[in-house]
Amino acid sequence: METIERPGFSIQRIGARLLASAQDPNWTVPNVAFRLHLRHCGEDISRIYTVRDSDGAGRFCFDVVVHEGASPMMQWVQGVKVGDSFDLTGPRPHMGLPEAKGRKLALFLDETAIPALYSLLRRWPGDVSGAGWWSSIERLNNLASRRRLTFSELVSVSSEAEACIAILLYKC
Repeated sequence: METIERPGFSIQRIGARLLASAQDPNWTVPNVAFRLHLRHCGEDISRIYTVRDSDGAGRFCFDVVVHEGASPMMQWVQGVKVGDSFDLTGPRPHMGLPEAKGRKLALFLDETAIPALYSLLRRWPGDVSGAGWWSSIERLNNLASRRRLTFSELVSVSSEAEACIAILLYKC
């Protein structure tokens, strides 16, 4: 791990560098996931995470939604530090933007889907415009404005909150 940030109360962003499979082009597609392998209480467990961003040269970041409780992942997040390593399986591309074919589309996401949305917005097709509404700590305005999208904040959020993002998309 190269970086650990806390961009919001309920998000821990982890930046990592791949030691193997860095040249796999699937790491750079929007909405790609990987399986993070952990050892907890003597057992092998895993969790699936979405890559928020990748530089195409082996560096990527992902978000962990922090919550109460002593789950294996929350224990891992509390103890992880820069320089640590972890095993993973991947990459595994997930769904991209559906073809609009002139119809309006709606995507409904909660705060755990922000990395997927972020990766989709970074590679947004130039011929698609849309509007969206969100309630989250994450700020998407700068990225969305460069993609012919308009976002309106439903509720100003500056701390832990139940979050819901509704994105209405349509093809021009």
